[in-house]
Amino acid sequence: MAPATVPGGLFVNPSLRNFAPRLGFAWDVGGDGRTAIRGGSGLYYDTDGPYNSSLGFAIPSPPFAPAVNIVGAGIPFPTPVWPSTTNTAALNLRMLDYHMKQPKGWTYNVNVQRELAANWAVTVGYAGSRGYNLVNAIEGNPIVPVVQADGTLFFPAGAPRRNPNWGSIDYRTSDGRSTYNALQTGLMKRFSRGHQVQLSYTLSKTMDNGDAQLGMDTANSTIYPTNPYSLDAEWAVASFDARHVFSANATWELPAFGNNAVLGGWQLNGIVSLHTGYPFSPSIQTQNWSRSGNIAGGAEDRPSVKPGTDPRSIITGDPSHWFDTSVFVLQPQGTLGNTPRNFLRGPGFANVDLSLVKNQVLRGGTKIQLRLEVFNVLNRANFATPTRPVFAGATQNEAPFATAGQVLRTVNTSRQIQLGMKVLF
Repeated sequence: MAPATVPGGLFVNPSLRNFAPRLGFAWDVGGDGRTAIRGGSGLYYDTDGPYNSSLGFAIPSPPFAPAVNIVGAGIPFPTPVWPSTTNTAALNLRMLDYHMKQPKGWTYNVNVQRELAANWAVTVGYAGSRGYNLVNAIEGNPIVPVVQADGTLFFPAGAPRRNPNWGSIDYRTSDGRSTYNALQTGLMKRFSRGHQVQLSYTLSKTMDNGDAQLGMDTANSTIYPTNPYSLDAEWAVASFDARHVFSANATWELPAFGNNAVLGGWQLNGIVSLHTGYPFSPSIQTQNWSRSGNIAGGAEDRPSVKPGTDPRSIITGDPSHWFDTSVFVLQPQGTLGNTPRNFLRGPGFANVDLSLVKNQVLRGGTKIQLRLEVFNVLNRANFATPTRPVFAGATQNEAPFATAGQVLRTVNTSRQIQLGMKVLF
């Protein structure tokens, strides 16, 4: 319940006992170099989380550099009226957990590679990781709730914060965790007889209880947990989870005029990229509809969803109305919505790029290369995440936004063609 900040160490150094073992192996199964099993595991530590981004957030806190926004007419210049120590609404902080832990991750993988006929090879493997002590953002001074008979929280109007001497506290802690599991497959033909091919497919799932510590790191949901008293309630698929990913590339030296020094030397290249859409969270536009005091940064509330709703069934695929808003309801003010984090998925991605290259030998080892490159050959519009606010959060029993679920932009350009020349020597 301290009424003022106390200068001192920002946090206890958590890195003094870091131990990061690594192990890897490779086995030539038949002894003929055609079948190999490889694997490895290691423990890795992150230094950016607690020592860089989070530190930058804590430095502006009093008594070092209090931030004051001066707005409105009649401001006395050059000496403005500074926030009063009795006005707790103005006494907001950015802080670090003094007992910050070192973010770390276990990674592990194993795969089998088999050489096939005609310079083809196939790979099948598993890769995974576990993240611990990840830096997350959270409201550090929420409103004190009333625990109702069913265990849910109710935040009364005018209720005090846990420390009434302060307003909102943008708090960085190391309670984040994550998991990643993936089946990875690949088929490759090494370059021979004028062509090469490579295909890969990954089936994966990434789970976490927070996407990042900086708001700019994600546009699909807020980085602050909706329930400031339960970070684990945010456990869900990550905002960057792409369940299915397929990619392919190929190079073909065209046989036409292959023996002619002037007319030959043509090469065709292609890249195909496909992946399913990313998860995102529906939201309420008005901040702090729940009255939880969760107003740090870009914190937001989520609405409630009708029982038994399958998130896959409400995706329409229509860019003007990507999901069915009728399944959501605006919960009573002072309560938290029950829609899980990253409940819905956005549009998938598909793109094809091609290039036609002419390699012309000039003299000795000098070669000139003429390139015609076409990006997004099919001119496909790959849509971004749709608008996430479902309700305005102005009055109870209001209807959903007519604009909820609209796609307003794309994530790639329209078809582009460019010409280039390169001299190799």
